[in-house]
Amino acid sequence: MIIAVSCDRNFCKTVAGIFGEENTVSVGLLSSLNNRHNVEETDVAILDLAYLTPTDIRDINCGVAILSPTPKYEEALRLLKMGAKAYGNRWMHPDNLTQMVDAVRQGQIWLPPDIINKLITTLPADSTPLNLTQELSEREEEVVKLVALGKSNQEIADSLNITVRTVKAHLTSIFAKTGLRDRLALALHFK
Repeated sequence: MIIAVSCDRNFCKTVAGIFGEENTVSVGLLSSLNNRHNVEETDVAILDLAYLTPTDIRDINCGVAILSPTPKYEEALRLLKMGAKAYGNRWMHPDNLTQMVDAVRQGQIWLPPDIINKLITTLPADSTPLNLTQELSEREEEVVKLVALGKSNQEIADSLNITVRTVKAHLTSIFAKTGLRDRLALALHFK
């Protein structure tokens, strides 16, 4: 079950249209979340930041995805610290919104690529990284280095003269070998 939290009926209709009306409940205010629906049956709450000021989302007992009219790096960090699991553009493509919700359901963090890239480049390097590259092939190590620089799959493919599909295959293998769950964890670990 998904809860769409917004005073904008069109926003709520869009969310219901993507995930199905039978799987979506809409509420206008964050404070009415616990009053109108059993949050325990909900796996994701999608909050529309255009009409909300999330005071403290830590008390919401499900994954929280926040959509902003104009996503900003500093705002993303603040909301993640408050407990959000996902943050993105209010106008994002339905496929991206579906990816966001799927990531939250799997316990992962979802952020727009530009925010992930800035996060990777602004965090200090780990002074004592684990040596997880022992099992990686030479090509996989090259992919890891480019991910750590914040490169997209397309940029990695262009740099290594391979296809994006091959980059994705390398990443799948890298995740399996290292035990890391996503490219953000990979980039932060090997930065």
